[in-house]
Amino acid sequence: LHHLPLRERMDAIHAFRSQHEKLRSVVMEVLMGEDKEGGDEDIDGFSASGAIREVQEAPITIFASIDLLDLSDKGQVAFEAAIESYERKIDAIEERLAKLL
Repeated sequence: LHHLPLRERMDAIHAFRSQHEKLRSVVMEVLMGEDKEGGDEDIDGFSASGAIREVQEAPITIFASIDLLDLSDKGQVAFEAAIESYERKIDAIEERLAKLL
C-alpha cells in the first residue's frame, strides 16, 4: 500500500527511458544514414553529430538536478517540470532535425 507511489514513479521513469531510447535509436539510424550520404552538414549551427549528442544528453542534463525518488508534493512538481522541460527540448531538436533533413 505504501509503495504504490514509488511503483508509479518507477513505472513513469521506465516508460520515459523506453520512449527516449526509441527516439535516440531512430535519430541515430536516420542521421547516421545522412552522414554516409552527404557528410555532416551544418545548418544554423546544427549538424547531424550535434543532433545525436543533444538527443543523448537531453535526459541527463534535465534530470540530473532533481531527486527522481522524491515522492513529496515538491518532488512531484519537480518531476513533472523536468518531463515538460525534456519534451520542450526534444521538440526544439526535432524542429531543427526537420530542417537538417
